[in-house]
Amino acid sequence: MSWSSQLKFRGDSLDTLLKEFFSTVVSEAANLIALWMSVGFAHGVCNTDNFSLLSITIDYGPFGFMDSYDPNFVPNTSDDERRYKIGNQANVGLFNLSKLLQALKPLLDPRQKQLASQILEGYGERYYIRFTELFKAKLGLLGENEDDNYLIAFVLKLMEDTKADFTMTFRQLSEITEDQLKKLHIPEEFWALQDLSKHKLFSEWVTMYLLRLNRNKGDSDTKRRTRMTRQSTCQFIFWVTDITNDEDTMNKAFPPVFTKAALTCVTLYVNTDTEATQLSCLAMV
Repeated sequence: MSWSSQLKFRGDSLDTLLKEFFSTVVSEAANLIALWMSVGFAHGVCNTDNFSLLSITIDYGPFGFMDSYDPNFVPNTSDDERRYKIGNQANVGLFNLSKLLQALKPLLDPRQKQLASQILEGYGERYYIRFTELFKAKLGLLGENEDDNYLIAFVLKLMEDTKADFTMTFRQLSEITEDQLKKLHIPEEFWALQDLSKHKLFSEWVTMYLLRLNRNKGDSDTKRRTRMTRQSTCQFIFWVTDITNDEDTMNKAFPPVFTKAALTCVTLYVNTDTEATQLSCLAMV
């Protein structure tokens, strides 16, 4: 049975099947890379054979998570040309999808090729939409506002200039109160925000941010911080390490909280002074 006959067996036209298949691959690839960016994850080797049609992260090689925010971060020391730097991952995703389309073209007629090309052209918009959604969540923003993209770009630029820690900046924004921000009083324990506050434009960004938070209908500072903590900010970043197979040693090295987090891969349980707080994990990359 030919390839086209197998597809038609479902009863759909080739045009419908192509649109469904390729649209899903393009959309989910854009979503995945946006998720990478939202947690500061750099894959390191984004060549075509390391991309999955399922849009899951595969081939864990020289990957890394950003410490200080740097769009030029490259975890792969052999990547001298910085092709796979974290700030270029979305572009590489588009390149890889174009190679997938190139491989499919011998199976397509002229009309289907045109349809597939149109689908691929929508990749950038899909990535941008998902990227914005994720970073709005990290900032605790609800609803839509025309200045949201600028607000996100603004804080990322401040982080880049001050070399503020990527993960902890957002984490501490979820913990600091709006009143503390309004007074520009950054407690010592919020060390990442203290780094950010050294930028001459920090107060301008805070003013814009607080005005935007005030537009969150039906929201409160407590709700905002709880939402950001549980849904959009990481508490732990997993890393690769060699461990012994000795059960006793492993139990000592990895307290139950970390073992639980590693086993569930969906939920992180974090010990606080008073209780175990359940945190949803944004993305397990």
